[in-house]
Amino acid sequence: MIRSRTLAVLLALIATGAVATQVAAVPGVTPQQQDGPTAQSASFTVDILSAPESAAPGSTVTVTAEVTNDGAQRGTQPVEFRVGGAVADRAVLTLEPGESQVVTFSADTEGLDPGDYRHGVFTRSNGQTAELVVSESFTIEDFDAPDTVEAGDTVTVDVELENPNDFDTTQNVSFWLAGSLVETQSVTIDDEDDEDVTFNVSTEGASPGTYVHSVFTRDDGQFAEITVEEPGPETASVVMNDQESDGTTVTVDELVVPSDGYVTIHDSSLLDGNVVGSVVGVSEYLEAGEYENVTVTLFDVEGAEFNETALTEDGTFIAMPHNETTGDETYDFVASDGADDGPFLADGQPVVDAANVTVAGADDNETETPVDNETDENETAAPTGSVTFDDQTSEGTSVVVTDVSVSEGGYVVVHDSSLLEGNVVGSVIGVSEYLEPGEYDEVTVELFDVPGVGFEEPTLTENQTLIAMPHLETTDDETYDFVTSAGDDDGPYVTDGQPVTDAGNVTVANETAG
Repeated sequence: MIRSRTLAVLLALIATGAVATQVAAVPGVTPQQQDGPTAQSASFTVDILSAPESAAPGSTVTVTAEVTNDGAQRGTQPVEFRVGGAVADRAVLTLEPGESQVVTFSADTEGLDPGDYRHGVFTRSNGQTAELVVSESFTIEDFDAPDTVEAGDTVTVDVELENPNDFDTTQNVSFWLAGSLVETQSVTIDDEDDEDVTFNVSTEGASPGTYVHSVFTRDDGQFAEITVEEPGPETASVVMNDQESDGTTVTVDELVVPSDGYVTIHDSSLLDGNVVGSVVGVSEYLEAGEYENVTVTLFDVEGAEFNETALTEDGTFIAMPHNETTGDETYDFVASDGADDGPFLADGQPVVDAANVTVAGADDNETETPVDNETDENETAAPTGSVTFDDQTSEGTSVVVTDVSVSEGGYVVVHDSSLLEGNVVGSVIGVSEYLEPGEYDEVTVELFDVPGVGFEEPTLTENQTLIAMPHLETTDDETYDFVTSAGDDDGPYVTDGQPVTDAGNVTVANETAG
């Protein structure tokens, strides 16, 4: 509510000399100018009033007004600035018809109690008013902003303001960056209370460098510096080449993590849907960035228990970048049963790369089993298979398996990377023709033509990791039934209880970005 303070203001202004007591005449204006035909034919209007919304006790308030003569003749008239109804300042203007002039008034708020006052600028027949709040300025109690930000990201600045006045007060608070006003907010705070204000500022288009930014209230302010950095990578990637290991560590050749995280090593049980239990190694905590030759220690994973401390035989292992989601810089994926610190995804699938790891001296460590020359007539040798799937470029409708062997005949099947999330059946996107028992080179596998499966897309549209896996023919119908039987028939060849696989990175020729 606007308080009525006409008498108090007038007395205060008179006491400080801001208002001179006047009788009928206006200084500098003759009676003819005030009452003659010229004055009657001139019509002064206040078009624009510019004034502060608030002022501190004891400060000087400056108000400007644009006054225009809308009359047909030249005229001279007084223009008054009134605060709380009392005249605080006066000017005399002479204007030609249609002429405008900006007039400036000032008044001292010394002696005025804090509160709301109505003020205005008036001619003889026209005027405009505004509200002035005499109050102490909001103070900045806390100013929280990041020290660095990537170019293009949004900066969140949190400000805690305090209202020192004993009444509800509305004032402006503004955020500035590199000397330019970015945003102003009108904030209302209860008497002697505080309020949190947030500015969200985009750095889109800002060049890398260090900038001064600031927050201002009417009479208070704080400065800080923020460094805009080159944007980091947007997507994760990993390359793990075939290698020899001493059994306790492996090396990830190239790694990109767009946010803080880890690179983990999974054994081939991942390909059988064992997403959590397949983790056999994890790197140290890694800040967002690009890395080369990252050493990963095996059999030392938080929350996992192992019966061995080193690899004892060759195998396929999968490198997978994981995200730090809990902020504790500890890999919690296994301990949380997959709920925390999950893998980075690309188009909904984990980012992975697989490699064959040869254990140095593994053959020397194997215990030779005595040969039993007597063969049980009913005993049959277990089916054996092998596969090699090299990195390659594809037109998107087929891939080439470098070599495959199937001792009992069958197929070579191509899975997408959802296999690594346990999607054993639904990950099948391609299958070869039936293969008689034997060894094969350069086997072409048509994609998106699998019995029992409907696909939304008839071709690969982006680069990705695919997994080749030899499958048996278990129903003797020479038709691949693994998908239609929900995994009951024509299952994979296995070694040591794990599917035989090899992964390759497939680059799609003429891939369309986006």
